[in-house]
Amino acid sequence: QLRNDYRELYRKNIAALRSDAPTAAGSIDPALMGDVIFFVKQESLNGFLLGPRITPQLLRASRDGILISKLYANSIQSLRGYECLLCGVPPSIAGVLVDDYAPAELKNLRCLPKIFRSLGYHPLYFFGGSRNARIVHFAESIGFEKVLADDIVRPEDVKFDWGYREDVFFTRIHEYLQRHYTNEKLFIFIDTGATNHTPFEVLDDSLLDKIPFPRPKQFNERLSNTTFVQDTYFGKLYDIYARNYAQRGSLLAVSDHAWPVMMHKDNIYNERGAYEENFLIPLLFVPPVSERERFATGAMIERRFSQMDVFPTVLELIGMKQKDILGESFAPWLLTAQPQRRAVPETVKISIQPYGGGFISAVRYPEKYLFDVLGRNVKVYDLAKDPQEQSPAIHDVKSYMPLIRDFFRKKN
Repeated sequence: QLRNDYRELYRKNIAALRSDAPTAAGSIDPALMGDVIFFVKQESLNGFLLGPRITPQLLRASRDGILISKLYANSIQSLRGYECLLCGVPPSIAGVLVDDYAPAELKNLRCLPKIFRSLGYHPLYFFGGSRNARIVHFAESIGFEKVLADDIVRPEDVKFDWGYREDVFFTRIHEYLQRHYTNEKLFIFIDTGATNHTPFEVLDDSLLDKIPFPRPKQFNERLSNTTFVQDTYFGKLYDIYARNYAQRGSLLAVSDHAWPVMMHKDNIYNERGAYEENFLIPLLFVPPVSERERFATGAMIERRFSQMDVFPTVLELIGMKQKDILGESFAPWLLTAQPQRRAVPETVKISIQPYGGGFISAVRYPEKYLFDVLGRNVKVYDLAKDPQEQSPAIHDVKSYMPLIRDFFRKKN
């Protein structure tokens, strides 16, 4: 019953979003985002690994922007994360949007690529592997103009099982943009994930003397090593951005989902478990140099927002709003002019583990309500007093269903 109730509430919200469109909240002005907007997907980056030993490049870049240290991924797979980030939809307990809805049904869903295209931007999707039919279907369904993959690389470029080595692919993206889109307005989504991916082995010999754990003995040490390598490559991309695009462009870097780091015994796979370590990821936003005095650059936000809050945040930054969006904007935390609007996140943060029978995590920090879809119970945690999630109170699902229904209730 819980699964069916959630699915029905989800479908009603998707229907509302398809029949609604963002509107001006005053004057529409994308200046705060810039003329070139980079959305950079980082693979399986766990928020608990954020720090100078493992993610020094992300921290270096954060001096120019604002870092959210622990943001909730709304689910545990890449496409599930992308649709929450780019379309502002809630996470599905079943399939992803492009599997459950035909392209014609998604035509009226206003995702960020469609919105920026209407504002004169070219929305481009760069996929760091061989051309993938499912990725192309997803990208075109939500409004990307082009999907670029192995058609922009060279024969000698290093390719692993999960795609092209990120530093190489980042260079090819820059070369492509310089050849075809000089001085154009661009919305760019970069989807790479060759390095920080199962089986979590360092494949770049030049970095073996730099990784934090030269002789890894446990899974979390292997994950830390590949996270460090991914971060090193991100530093190369950030240098490209800083030299060529920062004056007139912004960069948002966020993980598709987390990968657990063994804070709980044997929790080493993302399709198992629904602990905080399964969902928490970092997010970095770097505004254009020309606009940075208007932003709280150098700040770290410790409030727990979620991926689906990115969409309303971007809308607010460009002067737009949408009434049926369930996420909440964290723009006041980014801007210096609105400290009076910086409030504790008001809405429940939902994260879905669709496997193992299914779990729905609903957090209004510090309270966490973990719905077991098959077990038909709810575990209630106080994360401030019990951060390791060891001592829940257990209740019947029915008494807590209003919490799920309240999440789907229109807030504005």
